[in-house]
Amino acid sequence: MNRFELDNVLARRLSAGLALACLCLVSLLAFSAQPDDRGAQPSKGATENQRQSTQVSVEKAGKSTRIVVHKDLPPIEVDLQTKPTGRCEATLSLSYGQRNTIARVETLIDTADCAACSGDYSLVVAVRDANGERKTLKFDESWRRTDNQPLRFTKDYPIGANVDLVRVHAEGLHCICADAPSG
Repeated sequence: MNRFELDNVLARRLSAGLALACLCLVSLLAFSAQPDDRGAQPSKGATENQRQSTQVSVEKAGKSTRIVVHKDLPPIEVDLQTKPTGRCEATLSLSYGQRNTIARVETLIDTADCAACSGDYSLVVAVRDANGERKTLKFDESWRRTDNQPLRFTKDYPIGANVDLVRVHAEGLHCICADAPSG
């Protein structure tokens, strides 16, 4: 292929590329003048605003030409609903007594937030040994209920020999609803 033929091929490719770029630009400008979703035709002022919000830049670098069209689009509103965390407010009541080397603890857990729920807590048992030293024992517990009735259970905890039960209390009560909490 001689230089003349090569120039003809390049000229045709450049012409085709520019024609395609112009076609894209014209299509974009025509699209921006189309009626909006409500069927209203843009007024002269709206068309002027649309022209102001459309930016066209032509960049030439060596043998290539780049046409960039920036179009500002109308704002899009999105309504987001936060998913409930599922946390609930539970109450816990304890009654306890010593049975030789065990502490028998009766527990009542209730919540008005949701029927089916579960959670956890720590049971802290304080004892005094034969030397008069106070010791603390900690037991991690979990619970689950499937209906809206208060949850009642009794459990024995080992406290050791030759100790007196001083106190039992719960710490860190957590409650999670199986479904979204009511209210």
